[in-house]
Amino acid sequence: MTWTCDLIEARLSDYLEGLLQEPERAAFEAHANSCADCAPLVASVRGLVGEMHAMEELEAPPRLVYSILDKTLGPRETVTGWQGFLNAIRGLATPKFAYGAASVMTTLIIILGASGFSFRKSKLADLRPAAIYQSADRGVHRASAAEQVVRKMRRVFVRIEEKAQRRKRRVRVYCEAWPNPRISSPPWVAELVGICGGTLVVPAGEKLTERQVAAADPEVIILAWAATGSKADPAQAYNVAGWKDVTAIQNRRVHVIRDELLNTPGPPLAEGVRELWRLLHPPNRNEHKT
Repeated sequence: MTWTCDLIEARLSDYLEGLLQEPERAAFEAHANSCADCAPLVASVRGLVGEMHAMEELEAPPRLVYSILDKTLGPRETVTGWQGFLNAIRGLATPKFAYGAASVMTTLIIILGASGFSFRKSKLADLRPAAIYQSADRGVHRASAAEQVVRKMRRVFVRIEEKAQRRKRRVRVYCEAWPNPRISSPPWVAELVGICGGTLVVPAGEKLTERQVAAADPEVIILAWAATGSKADPAQAYNVAGWKDVTAIQNRRVHVIRDELLNTPGPPLAEGVRELWRLLHPPNRNEHKT
C-alpha cells in the first residue's frame, strides 16, 4: 500500500492511539519522517494531544450550555403543562430519535451478549453488576474477537477509500431508508457513501419531499428500505412524476441493497460498503442503461 499525504492525515488518529499494525506503523513513519508536509503535521498534532492530556480537567459551571444557547439563539420559550408533554412526545417521532434508539439498543445487546447474558434464560440476578463482571471476565476472549472484527472492518473501509481517492470526481448519491414518508438513510450511510467516493446529496436521516430529491439531482439512487431485506421496489422511483428529469432515473441507475447491510450499525457495514462501491463504480456503465 502506498502511503499518500491524504492517507497519512486520515490515519493520523489511529497512529497516535497505537491502533496501526506494525507494518502499517513502519510505513506510516517512513512517509511521515521523509515528507516535508506530513512531518510537521504529525509533530504538531502529537504535541497538541499531549498538551490536552496534561491539562487539568475543569468542571463546567452550572447551566453553562443553556446560557450559551440563550445568548446565541435567543431565550427559549418556556412551555409547561400539556403543551410541554405533547412537544416531548412529538420529539420521539422523529427519524433521528428512531435511529439513535436503534443504535443504543444495538450497543446494549452487544454489551450484554459479550458479558454472557442469555436472553432466552435470563434471570434478574444475571443483571447484577457482580454477575455481569464475572461473566465478562470469563468471556475476555470475546472482546479480543470483537477487536479483530473492528480491525477487519477498518481494513475494508481503508482499501475502498484508497481506491475512491484515485477517482477524478465524486458521485452524487441519494440513499433512501423508507419511501412513505420519504426518509433518507441514516448518517453513517452518508459516511459510507463518502468512503466510496460519493456525496450524499440530501441531509441524512431526515424526512424529505420528492421535490428536494429532484432538486439535488442524484446520479445514483440507492434503496435500502428498513426491515424489508432486498424487497425495495425500484419501479416506485422510476414512476415518480417529478423525478423524470433526474439523472439517476434517466440513466436507469436505481439500485437495491439489502437493508441490513446499510441500516445495521455494525459488522454488516463491511459488506454494505463493498456493495455500495460496486454500484457507484460499475466496471461497465453501459450495462446500467437497459
